Amino acid sequence: LTSEREKSVAELQNRYDTKAKSQLITILEQENDLKAQLLDNQKLQQQITALFTLVLIFAAVMLYQLYRKVRQSNRKLREANKQLEFQSLRDPLTGLYNRRALQEQMQRREKYGRRQTDSSPSANGFLLLDIDYFKKINDNYGHAAGDEVLTQLSARLTKVCRDEDLVIRWGGEEFLLILEQSSEVQHYIERLQQLVHSYPWQQQLGVPVSITCSIGATVQPPGWDWQYS
Repeated sequence: LTSEREKSVAELQNRYDTKAKSQLITILEQENDLKAQLLDNQKLQQQITALFTLVLIFAAVMLYQLYRKVRQSNRKLREANKQLEFQSLRDPLTGLYNRRALQEQMQRREKYGRRQTDSSPSANGFLLLDIDYFKKINDNYGHAAGDEVLTQLSARLTKVCRDEDLVIRWGGEEFLLILEQSSEVQHYIERLQQLVHSYPWQQQLGVPVSITCSIGATVQPPGWDWQYS
């Protein structure tokens, strides 16, 4: 009986050990499957992170390119606006200020004069220069010669005037000079007449032409309303 009992116990122990080993193997297989799945998940997360990083880098590059294009467009727009503003205030032939520029300059000076409290602004001198018989130059030698006369005279007027003075093409062959110091009006009249009369027009134009000019001048006191005069 003892031998039979021991034999039965041994068989039960073997069955238990076999079942335990089988369960242990199953658990180990499940753990291995879980670890493999975790590794796959980590790889997938790494791939997703890498893809997301690439998308961010691509988006950043695109945004940077777009930002550069916007800056270039804005710069070109500002340059175009400056060019348009310059052209709107300048005479296209001579490069001098036009009447619109005169209006803006006088309004600016009026505002600046009103801000002066310690001393009153000085009177302004206005000189209107008119080329004599300019139509004959166009009729005899062509409009190209007339344009060259206007261009060269504009350059000479700009050189002889100071930075604070204004030289404006008033219209056709007329030029308006606005001087800050009215005491120098007579001096400028003589200087401008000498400038026009002594300039070697024949040598510069290549045609036998002599040019003279007529100059009218006025002095206006401070506070003078130039818009209604």
